[in-house]
Amino acid sequence: MKLIKHFFIMLVLLASYTAMAQKEYANQYLGWMKIFKAEEPSKAVSYDNRSFSEKQMALCNTFRTWMQASYTPKGALGDIVRTANDKLHQYNEDTRSLPSRYGANAKTYIELKKNEQGKYVPETNTHWFWYIMANGLIGDKVYTITTPEQYYFYIPHEKGLDPEEEKVSKLLNFNTHPGLKKYISYYQPKGIGTTLQYVVILCKDNVRPYIQITKGEFLDQFGKAIERDHAEKTDKINKDTWNEETKKKVRAEENEKYDRRIAAFQRLKDKYKNRLQEPAAIYSAQPSLYLENSSVVDIFEGSGAGDRKIPVYKYDPAKSALSKTDKPQWVVIAWEAEGVANDDPPGLHMHKSILDNFDFDYVYNYFFYPEKVKGISYKPIHSPTR
Repeated sequence: MKLIKHFFIMLVLLASYTAMAQKEYANQYLGWMKIFKAEEPSKAVSYDNRSFSEKQMALCNTFRTWMQASYTPKGALGDIVRTANDKLHQYNEDTRSLPSRYGANAKTYIELKKNEQGKYVPETNTHWFWYIMANGLIGDKVYTITTPEQYYFYIPHEKGLDPEEEKVSKLLNFNTHPGLKKYISYYQPKGIGTTLQYVVILCKDNVRPYIQITKGEFLDQFGKAIERDHAEKTDKINKDTWNEETKKKVRAEENEKYDRRIAAFQRLKDKYKNRLQEPAAIYSAQPSLYLENSSVVDIFEGSGAGDRKIPVYKYDPAKSALSKTDKPQWVVIAWEAEGVANDDPPGLHMHKSILDNFDFDYVYNYFFYPEKVKGISYKPIHSPTR
């Protein structure tokens, strides 16, 4: 009994110590682990099928200086890393065709400890992000039809927001903020490959860097996806260690499903044969290839109910090609919304700092109307520690 009581007291003391440790820095402007300068040396980088010039890498430093001038982490500790397209591996080959993107990713660490020198350092990797990316990623991938040769995506907020998401989308007046009203901006709920975030897209004259594909293109890619899936399954069966009798049975089952799938797909193509030039919008962000298993085989209309349909996009081929040049074709500025949604003080502070201090107009003009800011250095709208 005494042992249990002693253990309970230790837990209480540990909890109290943790709370005190957190309280020590809760209201402190801990700032950044390193302060960057725009003129820091930069080198060209190449990997996979991509090359980033010295000027592009230097722009990453510029982004970092703008971010640090506009936001000082409070009750948390910040770091900023340069970032670009992910290196290719066996699980992300279908990102090969993405535009070349590069920029800076700020990480606000919220779980800290003191090191041997008495300085705060991250205790875990838990952090809130804020990034600025030239030619940045938009929306979430439509996995069904994306290939290494062509990337397709949807934008999660366009399928509608539930009441809680609507609430988060309006926190600190993000949806009506005067600094954003001239630009493309939206709250993005969680998708398969994305987290909660606030997004601002800067592009010249608000001409979007992506286009909605047609029903004909979607059906063409969907049909190819069915064929790839069937070929992969057949190849797997043939390579398996089953005996030939079992292989023959499993192969027959797969072929029977494939025949029904193709028949259902042909009926879908016949239905839309005179509407192939219509913009493609789908009832599910990730429609299943296995039409033979579903009572709903119309990937565009679903069951015909009044649910909002989701437009399908691809990057504008011309702008995507120009992403390899030193001039960004668009700029994505996005930051974590989860900390805001959970009422986390460091997350709320970051959100408020970006909205109140970051000069979106300067960044827009810097890239798309540079004569307006010629000879003018970036300055935040307000001091980040005011």
